Amino acid sequence: MVPWVWGINGACSVLGSILAWGFALNFGYNMTIWTGIVIYMLGAITIATRSAAPLSESE
Repeated sequence: MVPWVWGINGACSVLGSILAWGFALNFGYNMTIWTGIVIYMLGAITIATRSAAPLSESE
């Protein structure tokens, strides 16, 4: 499982940098930064709510 997660992390890093470059060209640097902040906050909220919820037997 660990190598698979590292592979996904690498692919998302490359894809994220390409998308950020294109987003910055079209919408500007400040909008790119704010979009990144929102995405990271959504990720943090998702992790916080998933870790606070009890695990069911199927997980």
